[in-house]
Amino acid sequence: MNTAFIDHLEIRKSGRVHSISLFYLAKHEIEAAQLSSVLGDAIENRLAPDEIVFLVRSFLQDDLVSLLKTDSKFVTALRHLPPYTTVSVIAFDDKGSELPPIVVAGTAKHSAVRIGPLKRQILSRLFIRNNGFVEATDAYHFRNPSGRHTRKFMRASNVLVSQAEVSFLAFCILDRIFEECRYVYVDTPTLFSVVGAINDILHSFKRAPLYAHNFRSYEGALNEPFRENIHSLTLISASSSGSLAELLTTRKKLDPNKIVHLFFLGPRHEEYQIVANLERDQRENPEGADRLPPSFRESEGCKLCDDGSSAVELRGDQFHIATPDTEPLIILQNHGPKGLRDTMARIAGNGATSVSIGPRPKGDNTEYYIDFQKLLETPAYVERLNYFAVKCAPANTKYILSADKQSLPLIDHIQSICPQLASASIVDVSDIESLRVGATDAIMVVANVIESGRSLMELSQALRSVAEKTPLTYFVGLEKDSQSKARGKLSTNLTLTANPASHAYVAVERLVLPKSRSMNSWSQERDFWSNPRVKLHLIGAAREIIQARLSVLGNARAGAKGTLFLNADVTHPISLMPGWVFWPEKSDPDICSDSDAFYIVSGVLQSLRERERGSLPPGKLLNDWLNHTLVDPENFNRFNDTMIQAGLLRAATPAELNFANSEKISQEMRRIVCHLVDAHASPRGAAAAEFLLAVLLGRLTLQTADLKKVVEHCGSASDLLQSMGVLIDLVLVSKKLSVSSTI
Repeated sequence: MNTAFIDHLEIRKSGRVHSISLFYLAKHEIEAAQLSSVLGDAIENRLAPDEIVFLVRSFLQDDLVSLLKTDSKFVTALRHLPPYTTVSVIAFDDKGSELPPIVVAGTAKHSAVRIGPLKRQILSRLFIRNNGFVEATDAYHFRNPSGRHTRKFMRASNVLVSQAEVSFLAFCILDRIFEECRYVYVDTPTLFSVVGAINDILHSFKRAPLYAHNFRSYEGALNEPFRENIHSLTLISASSSGSLAELLTTRKKLDPNKIVHLFFLGPRHEEYQIVANLERDQRENPEGADRLPPSFRESEGCKLCDDGSSAVELRGDQFHIATPDTEPLIILQNHGPKGLRDTMARIAGNGATSVSIGPRPKGDNTEYYIDFQKLLETPAYVERLNYFAVKCAPANTKYILSADKQSLPLIDHIQSICPQLASASIVDVSDIESLRVGATDAIMVVANVIESGRSLMELSQALRSVAEKTPLTYFVGLEKDSQSKARGKLSTNLTLTANPASHAYVAVERLVLPKSRSMNSWSQERDFWSNPRVKLHLIGAAREIIQARLSVLGNARAGAKGTLFLNADVTHPISLMPGWVFWPEKSDPDICSDSDAFYIVSGVLQSLRERERGSLPPGKLLNDWLNHTLVDPENFNRFNDTMIQAGLLRAATPAELNFANSEKISQEMRRIVCHLVDAHASPRGAAAAEFLLAVLLGRLTLQTADLKKVVEHCGSASDLLQSMGVLIDLVLVSKKLSVSSTI
């Protein structure tokens, strides 16, 4: 168990972004082996921050400073940091007051960090990261215990996940524990863990513990006697209105200065005692939350009810609710990413796209692979590239920094069409320290293809020390964009500067795609077919088909027609027909490769996952403990091109194809699968094997009764489909065969 709470955040300092990695030690002793391991992992897997801060109890400060300076494990880990990274130790006493920090490493003599002003930002990030907001779908909303109707509410129990996080929250509350405090009233038993963590800190300082009592929120507040008021503190887990605090002060006469909200998001926050005001503030809390949507009192009429939304009652002091029904989603033309068809018209059909399907080199997690040399041979792409290069390349460019060796062909092309860059020096990333720029010089940073943007962020950080006043232009040939909020910060972070104008960021093409995974459906399929126990149940021609399939899956990448998907019948290949709504209008569907289609489908689904609520047309793929959106089985009827069906099965997540929770939807999906199995020898059933494979791999889940009917239909099909039917029966119905292969 990790006993350190770790957070990585950014603050503004002298007009610049200052990155911080915080390590809060939750225990009253230092577990050196674990801490050095966690520190080493953080240094290895993340960009080096401007400052690493250790936050400990005051009696541990000197011991930790000594360990960091002398223990070989820590010394080795810190040696990998650049000299600009400051390492400091901040301690706190039993009242939560901070002691002066001690700098352990780095060129800075003083630490720029104080934890107090950062509590709000850190706790806001924690609340959002741990899904503290519970949001309804369009079909229902919530009626909370105060009687208000709302689409969204705050639930602190979701946030209190790990011991280290709870201990950090306890530290943040310490300065609210007044000297005479002996008792703590809490509005939910969830906060007992917080009081326990406070007592753990107090005990380590040899202070008496606090006694906690649950007054059961609105349901029990009026009946609670609230004795020992002089010596008690009241903790409210979360609020968006302050109405519970008002009830306690007006009806129970509690001192408002002794009522503390742990998390608060709403108006009039200045009137209440708050540990973490979650509201977004560009300066103090840039990653905070927006105000909750409007709520309505029943007595005044509820707009949500008027719109046909059902009210779900929140009961008790922990806001228990029932899980809503699954919500199937029909994919519409306007659900695709903006400009998708135009982008594919320029890059599809030339072999530039492929997918990693086989074993990958260590450290290579690229799933969606772009052959940039093929793009440079594509006239439509080159025409667009030339326009951006001519428009955006600064005439005074002294250096062109190559993000990696693969980006050199792009630099050669840019220089060939921009005469003003002919004299610019091409510099490798390892030679950044050699740059010497004048007041009128500019630098271009060129990358052919980016996904996470990590390499550009590392370059950006390194350039601070050698080209702080120099205009930078980041030029990217193709950007793979997941559209997530974190990914959306890339261009903002790269262009941010204290100079009079922002740096420039240019992407010639942008493809919306999910983040790459080290394991995907093809690696899962390879493991499945390679299992000797699975091979035992292959009959007749199925053995030869699967052996040939394993040969394909042994390649590092694939994308050409007939490589990504498993055909039900070789005489009828999986293909794309004219008229598919996401395919470029004037492009011949025959040029569409397997990977082109998979990229398009993946982009559409990813766009739906990251879509903002309230977008038009409506629809969002969302799967958490409260929301379960499915890819509606009807999509497989509407998009009856076998290449699109196979792409949907591969690109959707298992949760998005989990129909087991709805008898009706499971039956709808089963009918489609059985129909395609029956038609496996015709063009319309070419993807039947892909459907059965999705079932076998746990990517498509049906109820057991429907699985049995699928098995029955496989009985009179080809050798391959018969074998797959037998395996479905053994693995998923009778469960006589155990095959472990999941993503």
